[in-house]
Amino acid sequence: RRQRAAACQRLEVVEAAATGAPLGSYMSAIASQVQARILLQRARMALLGDDPKNARALSQNALALFQNRQGPRDFWPPHCWEFAACHRTEALALARLGHLRKVVPVISEMQPLLSPAPMSATQPQLSASLLEDARAIRLECEVAIHMDPKIDKWNAVVELRNIQRDVEGLLASACQPASQACMLVASAKLSL
Repeated sequence: RRQRAAACQRLEVVEAAATGAPLGSYMSAIASQVQARILLQRARMALLGDDPKNARALSQNALALFQNRQGPRDFWPPHCWEFAACHRTEALALARLGHLRKVVPVISEMQPLLSPAPMSATQPQLSASLLEDARAIRLECEVAIHMDPKIDKWNAVVELRNIQRDVEGLLASACQPASQACMLVASAKLSL
């Protein structure tokens, strides 16, 4: 908790420097990109602090600033993984808020950002790990939706078989311990 508080203080200092920069200065020109990164970090901290509503709003605001690039084009352009981090934070916030049906579309927007051809070629292990994490989040939500008795299923048996196949597939191929653990839990839930 103290580390989060210290991080918040540091972000406030950087934000004050960016927003208070004299007009025409380089810092003033890049302020929106600095602000986008600050918002993303605040969204992550809100998620850690069990404030998913604020995390969602902050991640959406960060994404909007990343997409609406102002200032010098050569300065710290947003990376595809920063866009993906905004989507991931929003997806996790939606899951915490219980809006499970909204998570899958957000994850679908995130997945292409995780492994564009240049990133897959230069960072194949990292790209694969990020995609694995996204698949695990999506499958966790699909399992939760399937297990919710209040949600109507078009064909529960077929749906269960498809989800089990996907969970078992990711479990067999997962390299990250967190993804493996999530899929083991999902598999156990589906077996009940």
